[in-house]
Amino acid sequence: MSVEKKPGSFYKYCPVYSSPEKIIKCESLDKLEELGEYSLLNLFKHQAKFSSRTDFNDLFDTRIDFISPDRREIKSFLQQLSAKERRVAKQFFDKQDGQTNFRKYRDDINRLFDRYKMFCVTIKGNNNLMWSHYTNYHQGFCIEFDASNFCAEEVSYKPELAKFRLLDIVKEDYGLITKENLGHLITEAMLTKLEEWDYEEEYRIIASHKMDELHLLQDNAKFTIYRTDPEWVKTIIFGHRMDYKVRQYIINTYGESVKYKVAVPDMRVGTINIIDY
Repeated sequence: MSVEKKPGSFYKYCPVYSSPEKIIKCESLDKLEELGEYSLLNLFKHQAKFSSRTDFNDLFDTRIDFISPDRREIKSFLQQLSAKERRVAKQFFDKQDGQTNFRKYRDDINRLFDRYKMFCVTIKGNNNLMWSHYTNYHQGFCIEFDASNFCAEEVSYKPELAKFRLLDIVKEDYGLITKENLGHLITEAMLTKLEEWDYEEEYRIIASHKMDELHLLQDNAKFTIYRTDPEWVKTIIFGHRMDYKVRQYIINTYGESVKYKVAVPDMRVGTINIIDY
């Protein structure tokens, strides 16, 4: 049985929007924040922004097709219960109340999913579509992280939305599946995207109570910001269209603790090459 090889690096594509003249006038991080250049601000302050799905650009990302149980599934479920449990459960599945209960489950789990925060990365630093979509048309930059410092989960790309069977919540209430198994089903749904996005080769770090090594800086409904370790950054890659003055501004501000590279298009074969800067 082969063991899946863990990626050596994760890449985070970051946009830059302001003109070089405005950026280089920012003599402090406060000025950079006023300018709204949050990618540069997070880079210099060693921060990572974990976003809720409500803040994603893809409207269907982590949206779930919730499936209510049919009669056969309910009958099979009830047969697994004791006589006492069955009497209570039958009331839950009453025709009118049952529909209301499952709508409530659907709404509750949607709110639960909205509270999950994720840091999205990829295993490719030379992806032309990623450079085009996420760096403001090659005017931004890309951070290469040492993947060994991240507990990341690979995204699955499928032809339809992830499915979640609402009956599984009831099963967990009655001990027919474990809380861990239910959590796995939720995580699996959170890691599903439509296959049209498969070019991204995405991984996700899902924020959890286990992330004690990261210092929480800011938390709200749409995103959470954590402090990260500067040693996790291996390389900063400049976009091909990033102005020279902005490149130098990054080097002067961030320092010489990392390698600097630049994305260069090969017009003969249509690829992006990452070379030393």
